[in-house]
Amino acid sequence: MINVKEFGVVGDNTTNNAGNIDSAINACSESGGGTVHFPAGRYISGTIHLKDNINIDISPGATIVFSPDDDNFDDLEELSYNPHADAETTYFAPSLFRLDGVENVCIKGGGTIDGNHLHRLGPKPIAVKQCKRITIKDVKVVNSPNYALSFIDSEDITIENSIIDNAFADGIDLDGCRYARILNCRVSSVDDAMCLKSSPAMGKPINCEHILITNSTFLTEYTAFKVGSETGPGNFFDIAMNNCTLGRKKSLKNHPGGITIASLDGAHIAGFAISNIIMNHIGTPISIKIVNRGRAQEVATPGIIEDILFNNIIALDALSGCSIEGHPNQRIHNISFDNIMIHPAINMLTQLEERVCIFTCKNAENVNAKNYQFILPSKEPRLIPIACLEDTENCFISMAENVGNINSRRRKSKKIKKQ
Repeated sequence: MINVKEFGVVGDNTTNNAGNIDSAINACSESGGGTVHFPAGRYISGTIHLKDNINIDISPGATIVFSPDDDNFDDLEELSYNPHADAETTYFAPSLFRLDGVENVCIKGGGTIDGNHLHRLGPKPIAVKQCKRITIKDVKVVNSPNYALSFIDSEDITIENSIIDNAFADGIDLDGCRYARILNCRVSSVDDAMCLKSSPAMGKPINCEHILITNSTFLTEYTAFKVGSETGPGNFFDIAMNNCTLGRKKSLKNHPGGITIASLDGAHIAGFAISNIIMNHIGTPISIKIVNRGRAQEVATPGIIEDILFNNIIALDALSGCSIEGHPNQRIHNISFDNIMIHPAINMLTQLEERVCIFTCKNAENVNAKNYQFILPSKEPRLIPIACLEDTENCFISMAENVGNINSRRRKSKKIKKQ
């Protein structure tokens, strides 16, 4: 174990320590690896470059803070190709902790990483590019101006018992990553709280697959759990999410999205299991859609969404029911809902006409919604629940206890008997 103070690092909230921190990491690396320890203090720093087999131990009394001088951070990477992706998704060099092609690295300890910003745009707190066996554990990241925890083309990732608070962009981004686990975390962000991507930022298709997200809370102004924004040319397979709570960022009045799964740029999305989810103060609880945007495609071609299961979902204070919308040239296939309970927002009910669309399904087939409940108050007997179906085949929607079944084949809409 190396104490950073042995290398002249000063926790005085003034000195830029980046160079001395790198010296401590280099010394630890030259000894074959080990732990670089930050005792209590507030350490200002620009980009810190991690190496193989290094543990960064930020003690509970320690905070590592972004330098206010942008010149203390690495410049943007020079790429030999057009990444066709958003800048925040593409660039990893301007960061506090830069992990580039390294293995066996852990950032842990119970301390804090402070992005030191009050707005979006700036370096990333932790940027991980083409790495293996990376662990983020027992840390808190606050005031992040960019994606707080940003991973691309990496594998064997563990993010555990960590907190992201007041992030001005995405909370956790996994872009083209494999074998990742997000456990016991809490994220509060302005943009997407938990986001999976398969962007063209690496100049080639890279799948996002074998991801487990469990026992975590995601709060946001935008979308709590999202597969979208940049979906293609890579694909998404084998994703599990369970035992999580989703909602809006504290003190907000707007209703963010709950779960969004979207193929925008040709991605094949398949093999998802999402269960035991509670949402509160959200807009659309579950939205699944195919959009033919065509980013990074020579010829815009719609993607594929199929084989997705939702089980035991509760959405409170919601603005709508669930929605499925395929593309006219590519239907969504094989979607299962079981035990879905939605309590609409009171102010939403007062604005409704007599017919209430509680489930929307368009350009889809083999959709089965069993025990689907949209709770309409008994004091509003004028409200009649309906499912809005268009260009669908073999879509079956049943209310709780088999009340008001719908079995559709290319139907526009159908009244459901009120519970």
